[in-house]
Amino acid sequence: MKRVVLYTGFFIVLACDSDRPTKESLVLDYYNKKVESLRLEKDQDCREKAIIKAETYVDSLVDRWINTDLLDTINFPPKPNKPQAPEPVIGKVKKFEIDMKD
Repeated sequence: MKRVVLYTGFFIVLACDSDRPTKESLVLDYYNKKVESLRLEKDQDCREKAIIKAETYVDSLVDRWINTDLLDTINFPPKPNKPQAPEPVIGKVKKFEIDMKD
Protein backbone atom coordinates (compact mmCIF):
# COMPACT_ATOMS: atom_id res chain seq x y z
CA MET A 1 0.00 0.00 0.00
CA LYS A 2 2.87 2.32 0.78
CA ARG A 3 4.24 1.77 -2.71
CA VAL A 4 0.95 2.79 -4.32
CA VAL A 5 0.88 5.98 -2.26
CA LEU A 6 4.54 6.62 -3.04
CA TYR A 7 4.05 6.09 -6.78
CA THR A 8 0.89 8.19 -6.78
CA GLY A 9 2.69 11.02 -5.00
CA PHE A 10 5.62 10.75 -7.39
CA PHE A 11 3.35 10.99 -10.44
CA ILE A 12 1.45 13.91 -8.93
CA VAL A 13 4.72 15.78 -8.40
CA LEU A 14 5.72 15.06 -12.01
CA ALA A 15 2.31 16.16 -13.26
CA CYS A 16 2.60 19.48 -11.45
CA ASP A 17 5.93 20.30 -13.09
CA SER A 18 5.86 23.93 -14.24
CA ASP A 19 8.50 23.54 -16.98
CA ARG A 20 5.90 22.67 -19.57
CA PRO A 21 4.68 25.53 -21.74
CA THR A 22 1.19 26.83 -21.21
CA LYS A 23 -1.48 26.86 -23.88
CA GLU A 24 -1.26 30.64 -24.16
CA SER A 25 2.48 30.57 -24.77
CA LEU A 26 2.08 27.86 -27.44
CA VAL A 27 -0.63 29.90 -29.20
CA LEU A 28 1.53 33.02 -29.00
CA ASP A 29 4.54 31.16 -30.43
CA TYR A 30 2.43 29.78 -33.29
CA TYR A 31 0.99 33.24 -33.96
CA ASN A 32 4.45 34.84 -34.04
CA LYS A 33 5.77 32.18 -36.42
CA LYS A 34 2.77 32.66 -38.72
CA VAL A 35 3.16 36.45 -38.69
CA GLU A 36 6.86 36.14 -39.49
CA SER A 37 6.24 33.73 -42.37
CA LEU A 38 3.56 36.02 -43.85
CA ARG A 39 5.86 39.03 -43.44
CA LEU A 40 8.64 37.23 -45.28
CA GLU A 41 6.22 36.21 -48.04
CA LYS A 42 4.97 39.79 -48.48
CA ASP A 43 8.56 41.07 -48.42
CA GLN A 44 9.52 38.65 -51.19
CA ASP A 45 6.50 39.69 -53.29
CA CYS A 46 7.37 43.36 -52.78
CA ARG A 47 10.98 42.76 -53.82
CA GLU A 48 9.90 40.91 -56.97
CA LYS A 49 7.53 43.74 -57.94
CA ALA A 50 10.27 46.31 -57.33
CA ILE A 51 12.69 44.36 -59.52
CA ILE A 52 10.13 44.17 -62.34
CA LYS A 53 9.47 47.94 -62.11
CA ALA A 54 13.21 48.66 -62.07
CA GLU A 55 13.80 46.47 -65.13
CA THR A 56 11.01 48.25 -67.00
CA TYR A 57 12.41 51.66 -66.06
CA VAL A 58 15.94 50.70 -67.11
CA ASP A 59 14.62 49.33 -70.41
CA SER A 60 12.84 52.61 -71.10
CA LEU A 61 16.01 54.58 -70.27
CA VAL A 62 18.09 52.44 -72.61
CA ASP A 63 15.47 52.88 -75.32
CA ARG A 64 15.61 56.67 -74.92
CA TRP A 65 19.41 56.70 -75.02
CA ILE A 66 19.44 54.58 -78.16
CA ASN A 67 16.82 56.76 -79.86
CA THR A 68 18.76 59.95 -79.11
CA ASP A 69 22.00 58.45 -80.39
CA LEU A 70 20.55 57.30 -83.69
CA LEU A 71 21.56 59.26 -86.77
CA ASP A 72 17.96 59.36 -87.90
CA THR A 73 16.67 62.91 -88.25
CA ILE A 74 13.09 62.00 -87.40
CA ASN A 75 12.44 62.30 -83.71
CA PHE A 76 9.23 60.47 -82.90
CA PRO A 77 7.35 61.60 -79.80
CA PRO A 78 6.81 59.03 -77.06
CA LYS A 79 3.58 57.04 -77.14
CA PRO A 80 0.73 58.58 -75.13
CA ASN A 81 -0.47 56.81 -72.02
CA LYS A 82 -3.37 54.45 -72.50
CA PRO A 83 -6.60 55.72 -70.87
CA GLN A 84 -7.90 53.75 -67.92
CA ALA A 85 -11.43 53.17 -69.21
CA PRO A 86 -13.85 54.98 -71.51
CA GLU A 87 -16.51 57.13 -69.96
CA PRO A 88 -20.01 55.61 -69.90
CA VAL A 89 -22.40 57.10 -72.43
CA ILE A 90 -25.62 55.60 -71.14
CA GLY A 91 -27.78 58.34 -69.72
CA LYS A 92 -25.72 61.16 -71.23
CA VAL A 93 -27.34 61.18 -74.66
CA LYS A 94 -30.99 62.18 -75.04
CA LYS A 95 -33.28 59.91 -77.01
CA PHE A 96 -34.60 61.25 -80.25
CA GLU A 97 -37.28 59.98 -82.57
CA ILE A 98 -37.10 59.79 -86.35
CA ASP A 99 -40.17 60.60 -88.41
CA MET A 100 -40.65 57.90 -91.04
CA LYS A 101 -43.25 59.87 -93.05
CA ASP A 102 -42.72 59.89 -96.83
